[in-house]
Amino acid sequence: MTTARRTLQDTWKLIRQRQGMESLAGHLDRQYGTSGGALVPLDAGVYRVDRRDGPPWVARLFPAVRPLERAVGDAHILRFLETHAFPAERLAHADPVSTHEGQAVLVTEFVSGSPLSQADDRAFLALGEWLGRLHTLPELPAEMRRAGGAIHSFTLDEGSLRDEVSEAMSWLTHTTIPDEHRRSYDDLVQTVAGVDYGETLPSAILHPDPVPKNFVATPAGEIVAIDWTGVGGGPRVHTLAFLLLAAVSQSRWNPHSSRVDAVIAGYRRHITLDGDEYAALAAAMPLHVLVRDCGAFCMGRMTFDEVAGGYSAISRLGRTVADKTRGA
Repeated sequence: MTTARRTLQDTWKLIRQRQGMESLAGHLDRQYGTSGGALVPLDAGVYRVDRRDGPPWVARLFPAVRPLERAVGDAHILRFLETHAFPAERLAHADPVSTHEGQAVLVTEFVSGSPLSQADDRAFLALGEWLGRLHTLPELPAEMRRAGGAIHSFTLDEGSLRDEVSEAMSWLTHTTIPDEHRRSYDDLVQTVAGVDYGETLPSAILHPDPVPKNFVATPAGEIVAIDWTGVGGGPRVHTLAFLLLAAVSQSRWNPHSSRVDAVIAGYRRHITLDGDEYAALAAAMPLHVLVRDCGAFCMGRMTFDEVAGGYSAISRLGRTVADKTRGA
């Protein structure tokens, strides 16, 4: 997939741009008979729909620049997950995608429970097992296959992790690099250009952002994942890497923490990685952080030496965690 070359400001403005929020409730009522349910904002373009005649829904109003077929693709994969009784949010209607003022809208059932904004060892064990189960599912049917791994809040074009990183690095070409940071910039560009994404390694369905805040512990004791925007396929180690990164970050950046051990133990109940996957796991761990930090640099919130230093530090953590995973 080829990402469009935009400035960071252009990208983030388009990602957050919505029209017709004030008339969305009326659209849902006309489309689904939601009886004028109140809308409660949850995130950018995401609303809980408190219906008067049934359990609440979630309506995702996507930017106009996101093609309708991507929302349809999200819905197809969510239906595939439901067919396999996998714990993910469920579509709220047989025809869950509509168009409102030129923007795709996807409706799903609201998942009641407690968000895992902070997770202890037990929760990370459950998340590791959840991810292992996801990676044992059959391959997506041919008509549903698309690249996944990019976080939709970072890139308009979504796609793979490689696509996300490529777009972030392109932001830097629109930004002045101070002379004193030029060497750090050149070194980082060269390093990132040589990253092995493991694209020939075993693939699976990739949740785009498998961090605790995107999971809900239901009253029945089940862990359910939300926010599947941009879901697709790719190297399975990419999502494992980012779940392990979440465990490290919630352990004060200790790669030897019991939370890391818990993710590995849960995942290994279902999946044993192949030998070549460990290097790809280590390479993936710092990449979403690198994208975020490139954005912060372009907005004047970080120096480039801080961006490069953060990438180096998390790369070292990634190698340590990959070694732990190999030896578990």
